Amino acid sequence: MAKVEHQVAKISQIPHSLRATMEWKPGVIDRKNAIITNYLRGAESYLIVGYLLCQARTGEDYLKDGSSADNFWDWCQKEMKIGRTNAQRMMQIWTAVNKYLSKHSDLILQIDFTKLAMVAPLIEKMKEAEALEWLHAAKENTVSDLEQNIKARKGLPTKDNCDHINTDPWVRCVRCNKFFKGGENEKR
Repeated sequence: MAKVEHQVAKISQIPHSLRATMEWKPGVIDRKNAIITNYLRGAESYLIVGYLLCQARTGEDYLKDGSSADNFWDWCQKEMKIGRTNAQRMMQIWTAVNKYLSKHSDLILQIDFTKLAMVAPLIEKMKEAEALEWLHAAKENTVSDLEQNIKARKGLPTKDNCDHINTDPWVRCVRCNKFFKGGENEKR
């Protein structure tokens, strides 16, 4: 029990700014905890921005803040400096997980935003039990393993079960090292 309390105390000592972090002299374990903590803070920030963007879209903020944006996505790009794809990803993550946050926030906040983005389209319309299985898989698996699990769920061939009968011939230019699909090596 004392070891766990000691680790919790150490996590609370992790600096919260870049300047403080650069001045900090952590040991190996402290540095590892700081990496994980800050990486997951990024996931939480992604959720916060997704939530706020959903509110801004519903509230039609682009019409009310005096910007010259033509629509919500234009507003995201011009005023918020967030590309449409990234804004959509954050909003989709928020939409998919918000109904589980009250009961499962500890789990969700332990999943990085890359993996949340991967499972969000799947869990959006799932029942809670199945969605929780995917959230646990996202927490425990690497990005590559999660990607393979998602392909299997969709009925697509994975690295483990593909027969590689449909392949494209590729060639490499010896002068510039650029790769081309066979027959596409005309000068561009």
